[in-house]
Amino acid sequence: MPIDTLGESEPVQGCLREVSESIADESRPSISRLTRYFAGDRCRVESADAAGYCIQRNDLRQTVQVMTGPRQYRVTPIWWLATAEERERFKRAGHRTLKNQPVGEGPSHELRIRLTYKATGEQQEMFGCPAYRWLTVRRDEHDDVAPEYSDETSTDEWYLDADYLEQRFPAFSRNTIRRAFAYATTRPTRTVVEHEGEKPTGLSAWSQSTARSYHQLPDGQWKTHINVSSSRILSLTEEDVPATMFEVPAGYSKLPTFPSRWSMLRLHLRNKFDRLRMTVPQHQRNAPRNSPGPPQP
Repeated sequence: MPIDTLGESEPVQGCLREVSESIADESRPSISRLTRYFAGDRCRVESADAAGYCIQRNDLRQTVQVMTGPRQYRVTPIWWLATAEERERFKRAGHRTLKNQPVGEGPSHELRIRLTYKATGEQQEMFGCPAYRWLTVRRDEHDDVAPEYSDETSTDEWYLDADYLEQRFPAFSRNTIRRAFAYATTRPTRTVVEHEGEKPTGLSAWSQSTARSYHQLPDGQWKTHINVSSSRILSLTEEDVPATMFEVPAGYSKLPTFPSRWSMLRLHLRNKFDRLRMTVPQHQRNAPRNSPGPPQP
């Protein structure tokens, strides 16, 4: 049943509420706070910095992004749970959007992402649960960059035991937790991802990551940048919440997963107009249509 057709239902009792905070760059501390609600195969994520929230519905194999300002929402499939038919439908929607876009050349180089996991064997109690320490190293290797200039991120992390959590908090399900990472490229790239070692499981309670990246300057020299980020759980509590927290509010309109061709055309024309406008001298941009312009010498 699609999420936008759900109606009122019984309250969710004993929902697990997790409050956490993260710092993206400890050299310029700016704390972001996140709240997650776990209710079996459902999860809701709220950020204090965002004008909306996200609903994960494993039972429907859908993720819903709800935007409270414009009263809109967008539905996307949960890829690892989606059926072959749902994946194909999602791909077709994207192909229709990009059908008339210029097609670039094929991948010009290769990016190899290596992830190495190691369980240290260390254990401690956190929030009344056993927690285990893991070390993870991610290394991004480009085939046209010397190995010594490969970006690398080392993460020290403590995970709450998933079995214990499910026993202590019946509303918690490990199936709503999934490790993921993102990467971006500026040119056509063939990406290969390799995993080594046993992946950590459970709920991340504390982590600190040190990322070392390299950037080549115009003179050929390499500049090194080091960024330290961290995150931690502040509290874990149980509370009763209305089931509507995991549904789209009434009166919200549904957005397409991909923009329509008309939306893409409008965006393309607007970008062309903005680029053209930047070629007009500053004193003429906001002048009235019949203005004679500045005095001539």
